Amino acid sequence: GKTLYFTSDTHPGMGADDLFMSKKDENGNWGPPKNLGYPINTDKNEGALFVSLDGLKAYYASDQDTLSPQYDIYSFDLPASLRPTPTTFLKATVSDKETKDPLAAKLQIVNVQTGERFRHFSGSDSGKILTALPAGHSYAVNIEAKGYLFYSKHIDLTETKTSLDPYILNV
Repeated sequence: GKTLYFTSDTHPGMGADDLFMSKKDENGNWGPPKNLGYPINTDKNEGALFVSLDGLKAYYASDQDTLSPQYDIYSFDLPASLRPTPTTFLKATVSDKETKDPLAAKLQIVNVQTGERFRHFSGSDSGKILTALPAGHSYAVNIEAKGYLFYSKHIDLTETKTSLDPYILNV
């Protein structure tokens, strides 16, 4: 939710479709688009950018091979200035301990430093919840379901790393 990579043919670029990025500031406003530049963008079409989970490598499609009308997949090491905020994810499964039936639970994630609610999910019938957790913060994860004990977990991501393990909770 802080870094957006996109393809555009309307912003100034090198070819018909170029790859750009924009970052959201602390006020929630998107910054100006930044062209990813040469040699990533060429006078051909580039698009479909995918950034690896560790934020170090990116993959994209391009038709820069003039011998074929097909798109090929290319990769490059993402420079530090173009990397997203390191992020991991939380996958929670909430079920009855004895029947193993999924529970429609409420999940709330609170930023411990600011006290602000970061995410809130209510009543997922499947009992499964998946959300991203940006590094650099500490989170309180609270889960509740009617007729069951309250569950709370602390997740500390204050030490930013390039590779973060996902959090899998079976509650």
